[in-house]
This record gives sequence, C-alpha cells and structure tokens, in this order.
Amino acid sequence: MRKTLPPFIAALVVLIAVLHYAAIVFYLYWAYWWFDIMMHVLGGMAVGLLLYWFLYRSAIVSIPRLPSWGVVLVGTIVVGVGWEIFEYVIHLTYTNKESYVFDTSVDLLMDVVGAYGAYVATRLKLL
Repeated sequence: MRKTLPPFIAALVVLIAVLHYAAIVFYLYWAYWWFDIMMHVLGGMAVGLLLYWFLYRSAIVSIPRLPSWGVVLVGTIVVGVGWEIFEYVIHLTYTNKESYVFDTSVDLLMDVVGAYGAYVATRLKLL
C-alpha cells in the first residue's frame, strides 16, 4: 500500500489541467469538435485511476474488497453526471434539447471509456 499519489496519475491530472486551460484561452472546445471528447476520455481515466488508487491502493481508507472496477465505474459515472449538471447550471450547454441530450450522452460514454482505460492501466501495472 502506498500513501503517495503515483506519478502517472499526477502527470495525467496536470496534463488535463494544462489542456483545459489552453482550451479556454484558445477556444479549443468550440474550434475542434473532438477536443471535448478527448477531455472526457482523459477525465474519465483520471477519475477512475484516482478512485482506484484512493479506495484500494492508498491505505488512506479501508473498505471491504468489493468488485473494485464496478465501484470505480459507478464512481466515475457519478462524477461525470455531476460534471454535466455543473455545465448545465452554469449554462455551458446547447440551447437545442436534441443537441444537449446527444452531447451529454457522448460525454458520459467517453467518461466510461476513460474509466476502462484506467482499468487497462491498472492491469498493465502502471498503478
């Protein structure tokens, strides 16, 4: 068990922060349709890795050994839904209902794809 955040996760979080900052400054979310998708995949992976590390590897908490990837997947979805609610509340959504539903569905799917990437990373012993 380790209490320090693994460098791989820390680097991923820093990468996401830098990309998000650049996206805001240079309007990348609006200029490139795929940028938001990429960010949701990276975000889902970061959330998945953070949850897995915190719950099962950090020794900070001690929970029963549940099916770890089910817990991480549900946690990632909860964070993704929370993010979508945040975007809705601050009016970062489409005004068209059909576009909003499609965009939100794709965003949540990409969060799950990122969580699966986190699973693969743990299987490859990157964590």
